[in-house]
Amino acid sequence: IYKNSDLQTILSVGEKKVISLKKELADFGLLEEERQGLNKPNRLYVGNINADFEVIHRASPLGDKELSKRQVRNCQNDRSRTSKTTAQELSKRQSNETESSETYLSETETNSFDEDEVNNNNSKRAQQSFIAIGKIIQNSPELRSVVQGLIPDLLLNEPQQAEIVVRALERGYHFLITELEKGNSVLTLQKQLQGEVAIKQLLLNTGFKQVDYMRDHLIDISQYGKYFASGFDNRLKIAITTTQSVSEF
Repeated sequence: IYKNSDLQTILSVGEKKVISLKKELADFGLLEEERQGLNKPNRLYVGNINADFEVIHRASPLGDKELSKRQVRNCQNDRSRTSKTTAQELSKRQSNETESSETYLSETETNSFDEDEVNNNNSKRAQQSFIAIGKIIQNSPELRSVVQGLIPDLLLNEPQQAEIVVRALERGYHFLITELEKGNSVLTLQKQLQGEVAIKQLLLNTGFKQVDYMRDHLIDISQYGKYFASGFDNRLKIAITTTQSVSEF
């Protein structure tokens, strides 16, 4: 049992996106909704997708055509099973159109306050992320072009994920500066070859490598920032331990 406002919070999306996702699931026979009555949220019945575990990361990309065929077969099977078991319930549920209409209107009116509150909270969190990103760039202006090069769209669409990415870039920048001051041979050589832009260029190259990797392997967008930060940190550590990284990493 979830109101639209609950799903918005869980998925970090707006109401229109929640409605669109629910409609898509229903089209594939993976979701049935049952109204409970005045001021009560709908019951959601989720179809069987024959999945034994949740996949957040896959080791190798899966072709879109292969995936779509498999999904269609599963969805068709699930839909046929679901329609048999729910037909009788649906007939009872839809017996009074007037009652259903009144219930829908009352639920919409009641839930609107919760949804407005969630939207306000999401807006505040997004604003806080933008402010945090601005402060980081203000303190380390060298990161401005790196941030703009790596995540221009993410900054607008997923500010909280963008904040995690920018904080990872900030940590990486200070890490490289410290290692250079310690006399790291790889960084010293790269600075001799590229000059003052060496650190910024290494951040960009390493960041692009991680983003390209995630484009093929990351499934859950809510894990974007965490996944980037972890991979980016590891790549930077590898990059300054081998001279091969200067030209390739």
